Amino acid sequence: MILSKSGKAALACMAAALVFSGCAKTPHHEKEDVTAALAKLGEVKQYTFSGNAAIDWGTAPAAKDSSETSALLASLMALFSNSNWTWNGAVTTEPMRLEAEYKAAPGGGQQTLDFPMIVNQNVLYLSIPYLNKSGEYYSFDMSKWTSSDGAKAPLSLDGLKNTDAAVAQIMSLLLTDAKSGWFAKAKNPIDLADGKKGQSITMSITDKNRGEVSDQLNKELPAIADSLQKNGIMTAAQAEKLKSGGSQIALSGPGELSFIIDDAGYLRQMGLILDMTTKSASEAAAEAHHIEYKQEYDAINQPPTFTKEIPTNAKSFDEVLKQLPQK
Repeated sequence: MILSKSGKAALACMAAALVFSGCAKTPHHEKEDVTAALAKLGEVKQYTFSGNAAIDWGTAPAAKDSSETSALLASLMALFSNSNWTWNGAVTTEPMRLEAEYKAAPGGGQQTLDFPMIVNQNVLYLSIPYLNKSGEYYSFDMSKWTSSDGAKAPLSLDGLKNTDAAVAQIMSLLLTDAKSGWFAKAKNPIDLADGKKGQSITMSITDKNRGEVSDQLNKELPAIADSLQKNGIMTAAQAEKLKSGGSQIALSGPGELSFIIDDAGYLRQMGLILDMTTKSASEAAAEAHHIEYKQEYDAINQPPTFTKEIPTNAKSFDEVLKQLPQK
C-alpha cells in the first residue's frame, strides 16, 4: 500500500497499531500475557492469516493529472480511505514467500474488487483491478526501490519481514502506562480452529480513559516513528516529518481492543474498533477516521502450502508508480 497524502493516512494507520499496545495492564496479569505474546511475534517465521477491516479515513487523495490511468489509480487509492476489506494468505520469511487474496468493497457496498498478491524473494507481484486482466500481474523489484532521499523505501523485503517485530515494539512502548482497570479477561477459553484453546483479553475505550490513551499515543509518536524507520517500514525523511509535523491524535468515541492468545503463548487474533481525529499544525480542522480491524494467525511455524504460481510474464510496476500522486 502506498499512501501519499501528507502522511495523514499513514498516521491514522499508525494510530491503530499504536493503540493496540497502549491498553494492556490488568490485575490478573493480562498485561504480562499480552506483552509476552507480542514478544513471541518475533519467533513466528511461518503462518497463515486471515482478517477483515472496515475503514473510513476521510478524504481520499486526488488524481495526479487528467489521464485515464491516473484517474483509475486515484479511484483505487480511495479504497484505502473508505472501504471494507477481507483477506487471507500464507507467509514464510526465510526465504521470503507470501501469497494472499485481498478483496475490497468500495464504500462498504456489495461489489468487490480482487487484489491477488505474491511475494517471492525480492519481487512483489500484484494484480490490480481495471489495470490488469484476470491472471495478469504487475511485478516490482523491492530491492531497487529507494525514496527521494536515497534511503530504503518502506515497500522493501526488510519492511515486509519486520512488520510483526515493528508492531510488537510499538505496542510495547505503550504498555508501560496502561492501567489495569481497562482490561477484562473472558471467563471461558476460546476454541481455536486447530483444536487448541485460546484466552480472550479485551480492553474498552470509554469516555473515562480515551483522553489518557490519546495522550499516550501522542507522547510516543517520536519513538513509534523511530521504530518504524529502524524496521525498514518508514524512511528517515518520513519519520522526521512525523516527529516534527506537530500532528495530534485524539480518540473521539468508544472503542475496543481485543487479543486472543493460545496455550503456547502465541498471539492468534487481535482486533480493534476505533474512532479518532488527526490534525497537523498546518491544518485548520481535524479530520475524522474510523477503523474496525481483525487479524487472525494460524498454523504458527508450520510450513505453509503455497498454491499460486510465480508469474512469468508480469508487467513492470514502474509505470504504475509514476502515476501515483507525489505529495
